[in-house]
This record gives sequence, C-alpha cells and structure tokens, in this order.
Amino acid sequence: MSWMCVMELSQAATLLFDIKQNINKVIVGKNETVELLLTALCRGGHVLLEDVPGTGKTMLAKSLACSLDGAFHRIQFTPDLLPSDVMGLNYYNQKAGEFVSRPGPVFGNILHRAKHTRFSTFVGMIFKPLYVLQKRNRKGTRRCL
Repeated sequence: MSWMCVMELSQAATLLFDIKQNINKVIVGKNETVELLLTALCRGGHVLLEDVPGTGKTMLAKSLACSLDGAFHRIQFTPDLLPSDVMGLNYYNQKAGEFVSRPGPVFGNILHRAKHTRFSTFVGMIFKPLYVLQKRNRKGTRRCL
C-alpha cells in the first residue's frame, strides 16, 4: 500500500509541493524532471534518469532521499561487481560469536545505479527477483526490502 493511500488529497498535495520546493533549492532548472520523479514516487515506480555527465542526476536522487528522510545508496557497476556487493552479506563475527547481517545498498530507499550497462549478467540476475519481490510487497505480503 502506498503512503499516498492513507492521506487526504490536500495533505498529499501539500507534502508533494513541500518536497518539490525542497528539491528545487538544490536542483535548479529541472522542474519537469522533478515533477515526473515525484509522480513515479507516488505510483511506486522506478525511474531511469538519463542525461549527459555532470547534470546533477546523483544530486537529484540525494536531494529526493533527503527530502523524504530516506536512505540514499549508490551502486557503481563495474565488471568485477559481485552479488554480495549489491545484496549485502551475512558473516560470522568471531569476537561476538554470532552471525551479523550487513545489508547492501539495495536496501536503501533511493538506489542510484551508476553505469548500469557495465555489469555482468551474473549481477544482472539479482535484479529480477527484486522486482518480483517488490510486486509481492504491493500485493500485501510484507518483505524487508
């Protein structure tokens, strides 16, 4: 269930206006992009920002995460990227005598996939189950993602 479903329309409009104003303090001249980004956020969708280097794509994602009080994570896709670099891992801490979970960047609220065309198919296979898991979350099954 989207957070928009539990608000009055006027409250949601005010909140989105405030978020837009906050982002526009940092990002100048991208009003249409910000509006489309907020539309995708309301619908629970994914956004692919394509532009020439140095135009503020990462800063836009960071300012959105900051405006939402969310966590921003970035994955730099390289040929040597491993699935554990994306998903995180569980490891045994010998000093504490227990397994410790270290979640990867995919568990953030806003995920920036930099150079997403440069990853191997081995790493690319990670994202298919994540999309399926997200669809299950929308249908009411709770998962930690």
